Amino acid sequence: MPKQIILNIKKITIFFYILALLPQYCLAKDRGDIEQARTNLLNQAYVWLEQELKTPKEKFEVLPPDHRVKILHCETLLFFDFPFNGKETMRARCKDPIWQFFLRVKTDDPDVKTLLSPIKRTQKKKPVTSEKTVLVAKTNLSAGAILKESDVNIVKIKRTGLPVDTYNSFEGLENHELISEVKASKIIRSINLRPAKLIKRGNSVVFNILARGMLVSATMEALEDGRMGEQIKLQNPSSGRTVVGTVIGVNEVSGL
Repeated sequence: MPKQIILNIKKITIFFYILALLPQYCLAKDRGDIEQARTNLLNQAYVWLEQELKTPKEKFEVLPPDHRVKILHCETLLFFDFPFNGKETMRARCKDPIWQFFLRVKTDDPDVKTLLSPIKRTQKKKPVTSEKTVLVAKTNLSAGAILKESDVNIVKIKRTGLPVDTYNSFEGLENHELISEVKASKIIRSINLRPAKLIKRGNSVVFNILARGMLVSATMEALEDGRMGEQIKLQNPSSGRTVVGTVIGVNEVSGL
């Protein structure tokens, strides 16, 4: 057999031998990179946790990720934090390439256990006050009378047995009248009041309307009674024209 042919056969044999070893080499290299990445992860985790807990690393253990988990080498420094309420779980994050892992922290040291899982202190509930602010009548109040702020007192009384429809201030009760009599020192309730009749049929009322950005007022005659917020009919005594407006005060109506 010619020498050249023998030489070529040897070259081909060496080539295929190297080719057969290449996957094993690559696999070994991948394993080495993964182990190195795992080692870097744990080393940085210990350094960070030692600073956070202000405790020597000999007093705690960072449990490594499962050996089946493939960890890629991080091109940047890892970022750590505690993603949950306690510190028994820490998170490691990489920006390049992007990945994150959760690591468990354990210890047998009682002081470190307290640092990892602090005792939750429950806040004391503020006691519910046993009193409530209400409005009561200063004197006997007659049905049909307009309620005035000077007619009431603001007092605190025990909540037990109180009705739900009480008032704690006079605000909003302007222009209200009493439906029924309320004796002195008795609680004023919503069932005792209604919007007062501020306009009576036949009264002369001021009718206000906004026209082209200007407030125009005219005197008209009420064709019906009206309480606060109600719509009533009015008549212009000069032209006889009828309009509708909303009661906004004593003998005062706003145009729609």
